[in-house]
Order: sequence, then C-alpha cells, then structure tokens
Amino acid sequence: MKSIIIFIALSVVGMGLYSFRIEKKIAYINTGEVFTSFHMSQETDEEIKTFEEKKKNIIDSIADKLNKIQAGVIKIEAQQLEFYKKEFLKKRNQFAEEIARMKQGEMEKIWKQINQYVSDYGKEKGYDVILGANGQGSLMYANEKIDISKEITIYINEKYSGKK
Repeated sequence: MKSIIIFIALSVVGMGLYSFRIEKKIAYINTGEVFTSFHMSQETDEEIKTFEEKKKNIIDSIADKLNKIQAGVIKIEAQQLEFYKKEFLKKRNQFAEEIARMKQGEMEKIWKQINQYVSDYGKEKGYDVILGANGQGSLMYANEKIDISKEITIYINEKYSGKK
C-alpha cells in the first residue's frame, strides 16, 4: 500500500515538474505598431521627408524653367528645349530611385535594430518565444493578454535613447 502511495506521489510530482518544464513564456507584438512607434522610425521618416523635399524643390525648379520656356517667357532653341526636357525626366527618375533606395536601406536598419532590441527584451524578461504579428497571416489569432507591443515599444525607445 505504501509503495502505491509513494508511486502516486512521485508520479504527481513528476508530472508537475514535467509540465513546469514544458510550460513556455510566449508573447507576441504587433510589428506595424512597434515599427511606427519606434523613435528611430519616426526620426528616419523625418529625414526622408526632408530629403524628398529637397529633391522635389530641384525638380520643381527645373519644371518651372521648362514651363517658362514653353510659355515663351524664356527664349531658347528647340534643341535646347529637348535637352532640358530629357534632363528633367532623367533627374526625376534618378531622384525617385535614390529615394526608394534610401527608404529600403533605412527600413532594413530599423528592422535590424528592432530585432536586436526585441531579442534583448526577450532574454531580459525570460521569454521563450516572442512572435511578430504583421497582419499578413503569420499569426492568425492570439489572446490579447500576451500582446506585449506596448512594453516592447517602451523598451526599444528607452534602449534607443540610451536610457537602458
């Protein structure tokens, strides 16, 4: 009888230890929310807008000159007009490509930084898994109780600003 009770007690303790061992700390973040709330993203967005504005001003200046030429305000030869038109199109395409490359490069830098900070956060807080929900089907459902987007946003912004 004692052996049965000991066996049952050990089994219960063993099952408790086993379930404790396999219980994982899991959470998710809304990646879009974290990205847009990240101070680095916001700063980069302002830099890109400033860069775009400068390029737009150059294109607008060339377009203004072309409009004046076509309106007859500025007199030039037809071949010069064609040169200006080609130059305008060339600059406009060149600037669009520069802006697209800049955005892509900056986005990669931001995601690299976010990933590092989320990894640091996960290690510090003892998470086994932190999933990213991006609204494209990678995480179809999760209980809002395990959404740590706000905590992650606070953490990465403090880390970015040097407070952590």
